[in-house]
Amino acid sequence: MWWEYGGSFIQVPETIVGVFSDLAGNCGAQLRHTYEQFKHRAGDVPLFRGEEGEKERWLAGVSECLAGAVEEVSTIRQEELLRAAQFGKCFLDGVSPAGDEALVGKFAEVSRTLRVLNSLRSPAVSMFLTYREFQSLGIPAVIRHLCERRFFYLAIKICDYLGVSSEEVLVSWSREKIRRGVGNSDEICRDQLRENLKPFPRVSYKAIAEEAFHCGRKRLATMLLEFEPSMGDRVSVSFPRLSTDRSVGGDGGVSVGVACGDE
Repeated sequence: MWWEYGGSFIQVPETIVGVFSDLAGNCGAQLRHTYEQFKHRAGDVPLFRGEEGEKERWLAGVSECLAGAVEEVSTIRQEELLRAAQFGKCFLDGVSPAGDEALVGKFAEVSRTLRVLNSLRSPAVSMFLTYREFQSLGIPAVIRHLCERRFFYLAIKICDYLGVSSEEVLVSWSREKIRRGVGNSDEICRDQLRENLKPFPRVSYKAIAEEAFHCGRKRLATMLLEFEPSMGDRVSVSFPRLSTDRSVGGDGGVSVGVACGDE
């Protein structure tokens, strides 16, 4: 089976095929069908009775519905499978403390992943990644791609949501701000950057200052280096890289032209 997705055709994952297949031999499909019956109050609903092997079948059904939900690209089917998994989990609560904890963790992981994937797949962003592509690329690559397309706000939101560092996003945004702020004075550009970056005390101004220097704004680069939290980086950038041909001493010592604010 094939999907038409994002302007191309992709093979439907086996997890999706299984959970939407005939009931025989697939615990996920059986759980989904049971939930549909329960929701519509149709027929006899085979609820959990604690019979031998029943717990394992329900647990397998919950796991297969979760696996199908994270692979599914339709938000309607995602919700259907998540609700079926939640329905099955209700009958497993308290059966096994260790199993309960594992299921809670799996639900949280699937929910986080789907929230990120669906935000990437929105019409405004149009980054049509499947779950397997998302896993293969990894979070850092996805964040870099968002920055390249100037979706800085979304990139920061995803970083905050997943608990990863947003420093790369902040530096990319600052560089773009400098490149596009050619009409602003150095003081205005510095103040705008500082105001937005102040809530992030660990962000490094080194790369931002280098961008200003490469754009021909040496004075702005010097101003930005005043906010660099690492003294070692502040010195290493100020002296050998952001410098003019003027040197201290007559023996060709350390260049300090720009470090002193001299252009």
